[in-house]
Amino acid sequence: MLIPVQGFVGITPFMTRQRHFPLLCKTGKAQPDAGPECHIYLFEIRRGSMKTISKLLTTLALVMAPFAAFSAQTSEQVIALVQQTKQDIEKDTLRTLERITRAEHPYKDKNNPALYIFVFDTDLNVAAHAIKAKVVGKNVKGKPDSKGKMYRDEMLTVAKKDGKGWVDYYFENPKTRKVEHKVTYFELAKGNDGKGYIVGSGKYADK
Repeated sequence: MLIPVQGFVGITPFMTRQRHFPLLCKTGKAQPDAGPECHIYLFEIRRGSMKTISKLLTTLALVMAPFAAFSAQTSEQVIALVQQTKQDIEKDTLRTLERITRAEHPYKDKNNPALYIFVFDTDLNVAAHAIKAKVVGKNVKGKPDSKGKMYRDEMLTVAKKDGKGWVDYYFENPKTRKVEHKVTYFELAKGNDGKGYIVGSGKYADK
């Protein structure tokens, strides 16, 4: 016995014996003289296959969505975000630092969470961090990356000398969960609280 065909307007669900179908009907190759039941049966098979494919694609999209969110940011985006944050800190330091640590947009980009801001004071205390709020208040002076480079100290030296710059180091990529080569742009800002701050944002180095 074959599964009843349902869901067609004007067609009554039926069950039919195998002898009522051409021999090749079950293989998906109906003969020209096949009855309407065979063509309906084949159409049901095709429709079922398309539904299955559609469900698989939908599931794949949902699985990949969190990873797609971490798209690659450009150097121009990184620089623009640092400069905007610098202006905000100089206008209203306390409120801006709070907003950064709360991961508010644009300090953590709502469309690309890998584009975010972090801030050190000139003693290398973490003043704000958009993705690691737990490190705020910690001193990172003399602490190296996984390769032994004290990149934060380098940021401080360059910021005091030139006011801005780029630094490269190794850091965990939130997309891959692997330690990867990263470059960060930073600028020195003067807060309206009278303190100096190093405002930074980075991107993972081009492969």
